[in-house]
Amino acid sequence: MYKKVVLCLMSLLVLALGILTLFNQKEILSFERRKAQDLGDFAPLDPAYWEDLDAYLSDHFIFRETALKINNLSKKYLFAFKDNDGVYTKQGYLFDILTYDEAAVDHLILKTNELANTYFKDQDCYFVAIPRKNDYSERYFPDDLRFADIKKQLDDKLSLPMIAIADLLSLDSYYKTDIHWRQEALSKVAERIVESLGDTYHREDVKLQNAGTFYGALYARSFFDTAKDELYYVDLDLNGVKVFDLEKDAYVKVYDESAITSPDAYDLFLDGPSAYLKITNEKVNNGQKLIVFRDSFASSLLPLFINSYEEIEVLDLRYYSESLLDELELASDAKVLFIYGSEFINQSGALR
Repeated sequence: MYKKVVLCLMSLLVLALGILTLFNQKEILSFERRKAQDLGDFAPLDPAYWEDLDAYLSDHFIFRETALKINNLSKKYLFAFKDNDGVYTKQGYLFDILTYDEAAVDHLILKTNELANTYFKDQDCYFVAIPRKNDYSERYFPDDLRFADIKKQLDDKLSLPMIAIADLLSLDSYYKTDIHWRQEALSKVAERIVESLGDTYHREDVKLQNAGTFYGALYARSFFDTAKDELYYVDLDLNGVKVFDLEKDAYVKVYDESAITSPDAYDLFLDGPSAYLKITNEKVNNGQKLIVFRDSFASSLLPLFINSYEEIEVLDLRYYSESLLDELELASDAKVLFIYGSEFINQSGALR
Protein backbone atom coordinates (compact mmCIF):
# COMPACT_ATOMS: atom_id res chain seq x y z
CA MET A 1 0.00 0.00 0.00
CA TYR A 2 2.78 2.40 0.94
CA LYS A 3 4.55 1.80 -2.39
CA LYS A 4 1.33 2.45 -4.31
CA VAL A 5 0.78 5.74 -2.50
CA VAL A 6 4.35 6.85 -3.21
CA LEU A 7 4.01 5.80 -6.86
CA CYS A 8 0.76 7.73 -7.20
CA LEU A 9 2.24 10.82 -5.60
CA MET A 10 5.30 10.65 -7.85
CA SER A 11 3.08 10.19 -10.92
CA LEU A 12 0.97 13.18 -9.92
CA LEU A 13 4.12 15.26 -9.37
CA VAL A 14 5.51 14.37 -12.80
CA LEU A 15 2.12 15.07 -14.40
CA ALA A 16 1.85 18.43 -12.60
CA LEU A 17 5.35 19.42 -13.65
CA GLY A 18 4.55 18.44 -17.23
CA ILE A 19 1.36 20.50 -17.28
CA LEU A 20 3.08 23.48 -15.66
CA THR A 21 5.90 23.22 -18.19
CA LEU A 22 3.47 23.19 -21.13
CA PHE A 23 1.78 26.33 -19.79
CA ASN A 24 5.05 28.04 -18.86
CA GLN A 25 5.35 29.93 -22.14
CA LYS A 26 8.45 32.10 -22.48
CA GLU A 27 9.76 33.80 -25.58
CA ILE A 28 13.02 34.94 -23.98
CA LEU A 29 15.21 33.26 -21.37
CA SER A 30 16.48 36.56 -20.04
CA PHE A 31 19.08 35.22 -17.63
CA GLU A 32 20.55 33.09 -20.46
CA ARG A 33 20.28 35.90 -23.02
CA ARG A 34 18.64 33.81 -25.72
CA LYS A 35 15.29 32.93 -27.20
CA ALA A 36 13.48 29.91 -25.82
CA GLN A 37 12.94 26.92 -28.11
CA ASP A 38 9.67 27.06 -30.03
CA LEU A 39 7.49 23.93 -30.08
CA GLY A 40 6.86 24.14 -33.81
CA ASP A 41 4.34 22.13 -35.83
CA PHE A 42 3.37 18.64 -34.70
CA ALA A 43 5.35 16.18 -36.85
CA PRO A 44 5.84 12.89 -34.96
CA LEU A 45 7.40 11.13 -37.96
CA ASP A 46 10.20 13.69 -38.21
CA PRO A 47 13.15 12.85 -35.88
CA ALA A 48 14.04 16.55 -35.71
CA TYR A 49 10.64 17.22 -34.14
CA TRP A 50 11.49 15.08 -31.10
CA GLU A 51 14.82 16.86 -30.71
CA ASP A 52 13.02 20.20 -30.81
CA LEU A 53 10.43 18.90 -28.33
CA ASP A 54 13.16 17.83 -25.93
CA ALA A 55 14.77 21.30 -26.18
CA TYR A 56 11.35 22.94 -25.77
CA LEU A 57 10.55 21.01 -22.59
CA SER A 58 13.99 21.78 -21.20
CA ASP A 59 13.70 25.52 -21.94
CA HIS A 60 10.16 25.80 -20.56
CA PHE A 61 10.66 23.60 -17.49
CA ILE A 62 8.95 25.47 -14.68
CA PHE A 63 11.97 25.36 -12.37
CA ARG A 64 14.65 25.70 -15.05
CA GLU A 65 16.41 28.73 -13.58
CA THR A 66 16.42 27.23 -10.08
CA ALA A 67 17.75 23.90 -11.37
CA LEU A 68 20.56 25.61 -13.29
CA LYS A 69 21.51 27.65 -10.24
CA ILE A 70 21.63 24.58 -8.01
CA ASN A 71 23.74 22.75 -10.59
CA ASN A 72 26.23 25.61 -11.00
CA LEU A 73 26.44 26.46 -7.31
CA SER A 74 27.13 22.81 -6.50
CA LYS A 75 30.10 22.90 -8.87
CA LYS A 76 31.57 25.72 -6.82
CA TYR A 77 30.72 24.77 -3.26
CA LEU A 78 30.60 20.95 -3.46
CA PHE A 79 33.21 20.21 -6.10
CA ALA A 80 35.42 23.32 -5.66
CA PHE A 81 35.44 24.32 -9.34
CA LYS A 82 37.37 27.57 -9.82
CA ASP A 83 35.39 28.51 -12.89
CA ASN A 84 32.31 27.43 -14.81
CA ASP A 85 32.69 27.39 -18.58
CA GLY A 86 35.55 29.87 -18.35
CA VAL A 87 33.72 32.32 -16.04
CA TYR A 88 34.66 32.94 -12.41
CA THR A 89 33.50 35.25 -9.62
CA LYS A 90 35.70 37.72 -7.78
CA GLN A 91 34.77 40.78 -5.68
CA GLY A 92 31.11 40.34 -6.63
CA TYR A 93 31.89 40.57 -10.36
CA LEU A 94 31.97 37.97 -13.12
CA PHE A 95 35.12 37.62 -15.21
CA ASP A 96 35.88 35.44 -18.21
CA ILE A 97 39.21 33.80 -18.92
CA LEU A 98 40.86 34.86 -22.18
CA THR A 99 44.23 33.71 -23.47
CA TYR A 100 46.55 36.28 -25.03
CA ASP A 101 46.67 35.84 -28.82
CA GLU A 102 49.63 37.80 -30.18
CA ALA A 103 48.85 36.86 -33.80
CA ALA A 104 45.27 38.15 -33.53
CA VAL A 105 46.48 41.46 -32.12
CA ASP A 106 48.97 41.74 -34.99
CA HIS A 107 46.12 41.09 -37.43
CA LEU A 108 44.06 43.96 -36.04
CA ILE A 109 47.07 46.30 -36.08
CA LEU A 110 47.81 45.43 -39.71
CA LYS A 111 44.18 45.94 -40.71
CA THR A 112 43.95 49.27 -38.88
CA ASN A 113 47.18 50.58 -40.41
CA GLU A 114 46.01 49.56 -43.89
CA LEU A 115 42.62 51.26 -43.49
CA ALA A 116 44.14 54.47 -42.15
CA ASN A 117 46.82 54.64 -44.85
CA THR A 118 44.54 53.64 -47.73
CA TYR A 119 41.33 55.56 -47.05
CA PHE A 120 42.26 58.30 -44.59
CA LYS A 121 45.85 59.28 -45.36
CA ASP A 122 44.88 62.97 -45.50
CA GLN A 123 42.79 62.86 -42.31
CA ASP A 124 43.70 62.78 -38.63
CA CYS A 125 43.35 59.22 -37.28
CA TYR A 126 43.45 58.07 -33.64
CA PHE A 127 43.16 54.80 -31.74
CA VAL A 128 41.62 53.93 -28.37
CA ALA A 129 42.12 50.53 -26.72
CA ILE A 130 39.70 49.77 -23.89
CA PRO A 131 41.07 47.74 -20.95
CA ARG A 132 39.19 44.68 -19.71
CA LYS A 133 37.50 44.87 -16.35
CA ASN A 134 39.81 41.97 -15.39
CA ASP A 135 42.65 44.52 -15.33
CA TYR A 136 40.98 46.27 -12.38
CA SER A 137 40.36 43.14 -10.30
CA GLU A 138 42.34 41.07 -7.84
CA ARG A 139 43.80 38.53 -10.25
CA TYR A 140 42.47 34.99 -9.91
CA PHE A 141 43.88 33.35 -13.02
CA PRO A 142 47.50 34.47 -13.53
CA ASP A 143 47.59 33.50 -17.22
CA ASP A 144 44.51 35.58 -18.12
CA LEU A 145 44.93 38.23 -20.85
CA ARG A 146 46.40 41.48 -19.55
CA PHE A 147 45.88 44.88 -21.12
CA ALA A 148 49.62 45.56 -20.77
CA ASP A 149 50.35 42.79 -23.30
CA ILE A 150 48.05 44.32 -25.90
CA LYS A 151 49.20 47.86 -25.22
CA LYS A 152 52.87 46.96 -25.76
CA GLN A 153 52.08 45.50 -29.18
CA LEU A 154 50.02 48.54 -30.12
CA ASP A 155 52.76 50.92 -28.98
CA ASP A 156 55.35 49.04 -31.04
CA LYS A 157 53.45 48.47 -34.27
CA LEU A 158 50.43 50.76 -34.62
CA SER A 159 51.00 53.78 -36.87
CA LEU A 160 48.21 55.84 -35.26
CA PRO A 161 48.51 57.96 -32.11
CA MET A 162 46.79 56.34 -29.14
CA ILE A 163 44.50 58.05 -26.64
CA ALA A 164 44.94 56.65 -23.13
CA ILE A 165 41.81 56.15 -21.01
CA ALA A 166 42.84 53.38 -18.59
CA ASP A 167 43.38 55.81 -15.72
CA LEU A 168 39.78 57.03 -15.97
CA LEU A 169 38.29 53.57 -15.39
CA SER A 170 37.93 51.29 -12.38
CA LEU A 171 36.21 48.01 -11.64
CA ASP A 172 32.90 49.72 -10.94
CA SER A 173 33.01 51.27 -14.42
CA TYR A 174 31.88 47.85 -15.71
CA TYR A 175 28.80 45.70 -15.29
CA LYS A 176 28.97 42.90 -12.75
CA THR A 177 27.56 40.28 -15.15
CA ASP A 178 28.92 41.49 -18.48
CA ILE A 179 32.23 42.43 -20.12
CA HIS A 180 31.00 45.90 -21.14
CA TRP A 181 31.42 49.21 -19.37
CA ARG A 182 28.53 51.18 -17.88
CA GLN A 183 27.53 54.29 -19.80
CA GLU A 184 26.95 56.32 -16.63
CA ALA A 185 30.67 55.95 -15.81
CA LEU A 186 31.96 57.27 -19.14
CA SER A 187 31.54 61.05 -19.11
CA LYS A 188 35.23 61.72 -18.40
CA VAL A 189 36.24 59.10 -20.97
CA ALA A 190 34.11 60.79 -23.63
CA GLU A 191 35.48 64.20 -22.74
CA ARG A 192 39.12 63.09 -22.92
CA ILE A 193 38.66 61.37 -26.28
CA VAL A 194 36.89 64.31 -27.92
CA GLU A 195 39.40 66.84 -26.62
CA SER A 196 42.34 64.58 -27.59
CA LEU A 197 40.96 64.66 -31.14
CA GLY A 198 41.31 68.45 -30.98
CA ASP A 199 37.55 68.95 -30.86
CA THR A 200 35.32 70.74 -28.36
CA TYR A 201 33.36 68.54 -25.96
CA HIS A 202 29.81 69.49 -25.05
CA ARG A 203 29.44 69.09 -21.27
CA GLU A 204 26.04 68.57 -19.73
CA ASP A 205 24.55 67.37 -16.45
CA VAL A 206 24.40 63.60 -16.22
CA LYS A 207 20.78 62.59 -15.67
CA LEU A 208 20.18 58.86 -15.55
CA GLN A 209 17.22 56.75 -16.59
CA ASN A 210 16.79 53.18 -15.36
CA ALA A 211 15.85 50.84 -18.22
CA GLY A 212 15.46 47.80 -15.96
CA THR A 213 17.38 44.77 -14.79
CA PHE A 214 20.17 43.38 -16.93
CA TYR A 215 21.61 39.87 -17.17
CA GLY A 216 24.97 40.23 -18.90
CA ALA A 217 26.62 37.83 -21.31
CA LEU A 218 28.62 36.15 -18.53
CA TYR A 219 25.69 35.41 -16.26
CA ALA A 220 24.45 32.19 -17.89
CA ARG A 221 27.99 30.75 -17.77
CA SER A 222 28.58 31.69 -14.14
CA PHE A 223 28.01 30.01 -10.77
CA PHE A 224 24.94 32.31 -10.37
CA ASP A 225 26.58 33.72 -7.25
CA THR A 226 26.44 37.40 -8.10
CA ALA A 227 23.62 39.94 -8.30
CA LYS A 228 22.13 40.95 -11.64
CA ASP A 229 22.79 44.45 -12.94
CA GLU A 230 20.61 47.50 -13.35
CA LEU A 231 20.82 49.00 -16.84
CA TYR A 232 21.02 52.80 -16.83
CA TYR A 233 21.40 55.26 -19.68
CA VAL A 234 22.28 58.96 -19.73
CA ASP A 235 19.24 61.11 -20.49
CA LEU A 236 20.40 63.44 -23.27
CA ASP A 237 18.77 66.22 -25.25
CA LEU A 238 18.16 64.34 -28.50
CA ASN A 239 15.92 66.84 -30.25
CA GLY A 240 17.14 67.22 -33.81
CA VAL A 241 19.19 64.00 -33.65
CA LYS A 242 18.73 61.34 -36.34
CA VAL A 243 20.35 57.91 -36.54
CA PHE A 244 20.20 56.18 -39.93
CA ASP A 245 20.89 52.43 -40.09
CA LEU A 246 22.12 51.39 -43.54
CA GLU A 247 21.27 47.68 -43.13
CA LYS A 248 17.71 48.39 -42.00
CA ASP A 249 17.39 51.32 -44.43
CA ALA A 250 15.56 53.12 -41.65
CA TYR A 251 16.06 55.57 -38.81
CA VAL A 252 16.58 54.00 -35.39
CA LYS A 253 16.62 55.31 -31.83
CA VAL A 254 19.65 56.38 -29.83
CA TYR A 255 18.07 54.50 -26.93
CA ASP A 256 15.56 51.75 -27.68
CA GLU A 257 14.04 50.66 -24.35
CA SER A 258 12.22 47.78 -26.03
CA ALA A 259 15.62 46.04 -26.20
CA ILE A 260 15.42 45.38 -22.47
CA THR A 261 13.06 42.47 -23.23
CA SER A 262 15.25 41.12 -26.05
CA PRO A 263 17.95 38.44 -25.60
CA ASP A 264 20.60 41.17 -25.39
CA ALA A 265 19.43 44.16 -23.34
CA TYR A 266 22.69 45.99 -24.18
CA ASP A 267 21.09 46.57 -27.62
CA LEU A 268 19.39 49.48 -25.85
CA PHE A 269 22.35 51.55 -27.05
CA LEU A 270 22.21 52.57 -30.73
CA ASP A 271 20.02 49.61 -31.65
CA GLY A 272 22.78 47.05 -31.11
CA PRO A 273 25.15 45.67 -33.79
CA SER A 274 25.10 47.40 -37.17
CA ALA A 275 27.48 47.65 -40.12
CA TYR A 276 26.96 51.39 -40.66
CA LEU A 277 25.17 54.17 -38.81
CA LYS A 278 25.03 57.85 -39.65
CA ILE A 279 24.21 60.13 -36.74
CA THR A 280 23.33 63.74 -37.50
CA ASN A 281 22.53 66.54 -35.07
CA GLU A 282 20.87 69.60 -36.57
CA LYS A 283 21.41 71.59 -33.35
CA VAL A 284 25.22 71.46 -33.69
CA ASN A 285 26.89 73.81 -36.18
CA ASN A 286 30.54 73.73 -35.12
CA GLY A 287 31.96 71.97 -38.19
CA GLN A 288 33.02 68.95 -36.11
CA LYS A 289 32.61 65.59 -37.83
CA LEU A 290 33.76 62.14 -36.82
CA ILE A 291 34.17 58.70 -38.41
CA VAL A 292 34.29 55.85 -35.90
CA PHE A 293 35.40 52.25 -36.41
CA ARG A 294 34.10 50.38 -33.41
CA ASP A 295 32.99 47.23 -31.65
CA SER A 296 30.13 46.85 -29.16
CA PHE A 297 31.85 48.91 -26.42
CA ALA A 298 31.34 52.08 -28.45
CA SER A 299 27.57 51.57 -28.58
CA SER A 300 27.18 53.00 -25.08
CA LEU A 301 29.97 55.59 -25.45
CA LEU A 302 28.96 57.25 -28.73
CA PRO A 303 25.68 58.75 -27.45
CA LEU A 304 27.87 60.94 -25.20
CA PHE A 305 29.53 62.33 -28.36
CA ILE A 306 26.28 63.26 -30.11
CA ASN A 307 25.92 66.82 -28.82
CA SER A 308 29.55 67.59 -29.70
CA TYR A 309 29.38 66.74 -33.42
CA GLU A 310 27.33 67.72 -36.45
CA GLU A 311 27.83 64.26 -37.90
CA ILE A 312 29.17 60.90 -36.73
CA GLU A 313 29.57 57.99 -39.13
CA VAL A 314 29.89 54.65 -37.35
CA LEU A 315 31.29 51.49 -38.95
CA ASP A 316 31.69 48.00 -37.51
CA LEU A 317 34.32 45.85 -39.24
CA ARG A 318 32.58 42.68 -38.08
CA TYR A 319 29.51 43.21 -40.26
CA TYR A 320 30.76 44.43 -43.61
CA SER A 321 33.56 43.84 -46.07
CA GLU A 322 36.15 46.53 -46.75
CA SER A 323 34.53 47.12 -50.15
CA LEU A 324 31.76 49.03 -48.37
CA LEU A 325 34.24 51.86 -47.85
CA ASP A 326 34.47 52.26 -51.61
CA GLU A 327 30.69 52.58 -51.85
CA LEU A 328 30.14 54.99 -48.97
CA GLU A 329 30.90 58.66 -49.37
CA LEU A 330 32.51 59.18 -45.98
CA ALA A 331 33.17 62.74 -44.88
CA SER A 332 36.62 63.81 -46.10
CA ASP A 333 36.84 66.58 -43.48
CA ALA A 334 36.17 64.34 -40.47
CA LYS A 335 38.51 63.06 -37.79
CA VAL A 336 38.80 59.25 -37.71
CA LEU A 337 38.65 57.22 -34.50
CA PHE A 338 39.29 53.49 -34.08
CA ILE A 339 38.00 52.31 -30.70
CA TYR A 340 37.98 48.68 -29.60
CA GLY A 341 37.74 46.65 -26.43
CA SER A 342 40.65 44.40 -25.54
CA GLU A 343 38.48 41.32 -26.14
CA PHE A 344 37.92 42.31 -29.76
CA ILE A 345 41.56 43.29 -30.29
CA ASN A 346 42.61 39.88 -28.97
CA GLN A 347 40.03 38.02 -31.08
CA SER A 348 40.24 39.92 -34.35
CA GLY A 349 39.27 36.96 -36.53
CA ALA A 350 35.86 38.60 -36.92
CA LEU A 351 37.41 41.39 -39.03
CA ARG A 352 36.39 41.28 -42.68
